[in-house]
Amino acid sequence: MGKYLIANHDCWYTGISLAQSHIDYALNVMCKGNKRVKIVKQDYRDIEQKFDRIFFVGVSEHFGREYYRLFFETVHENLKKDGGFCAAYRLRQHHSSAC
Repeated sequence: MGKYLIANHDCWYTGISLAQSHIDYALNVMCKGNKRVKIVKQDYRDIEQKFDRIFFVGVSEHFGREYYRLFFETVHENLKKDGGFCAAYRLRQHHSSAC
């Protein structure tokens, strides 16, 4: 998603991950040499920056439902006023009806 955004929009991109393999891919393949890209190895709960837009792709699979509220509160705290949020994730085929 970051590669597309940088290629097609006049924007700055900050990628956040704890996975070194994701960071290496982003730095060496996806965004090599692009000054508008910053990749950070950090827990999302420790981010102290405000963003115009927040996208998350495939994150909810890595933490349990008990952390959903904390995650969305953190997103809310890190969005600028009138900012936007987009989530992309797969629902399990036999997910509970509480979703």
